[in-house]
Amino acid sequence: ENILSIGWVKDVIIERRMPHTLIIKIVEHKPFALLQIEDKHMIINFQGKKIAANNGNFNYLPVINGADSEKYAAKLLNILSSEPNLFHQVWAISYISKRRWNVLLRSGVKIKLPEKNPSEAWAKLAEIDRNEYLLSREIDIIDLRKDGYIIIKPSQKFSMERRT
Repeated sequence: ENILSIGWVKDVIIERRMPHTLIIKIVEHKPFALLQIEDKHMIINFQGKKIAANNGNFNYLPVINGADSEKYAAKLLNILSSEPNLFHQVWAISYISKRRWNVLLRSGVKIKLPEKNPSEAWAKLAEIDRNEYLLSREIDIIDLRKDGYIIIKPSQKFSMERRT
């Protein structure tokens, strides 16, 4: 019970081999994502169980935030990983109003996914990016929430350059 109370330990098996041997087998949780809680990050597993506070060694994991996001993040990250060229750009995902997701890329582009069929919208965005190099442009927001439409907000930097 004491070993199981350690955050990283998922399961433990203790065997006693007579006369003087104890065998302890420990199965650890696998880190899946960083759950942002206020200004701290907790390492969570695939099921959303909080494992431990991030000590800086797991900054390569995607950051998730939003109420109950840890319960539903695995499903979305499976969708996002279906398009590897886009997925490697994902930095964080936010659960919005307990119904849909925003994806923040390392470049700063925010992608607003629809509540229904986010996988279809993500695949469509990947296809457009492959053909048109959309994500290499000066964009702040790509809104995919309206079925059949892609709404693009150019970056403030681009807008300022156009005014001068």
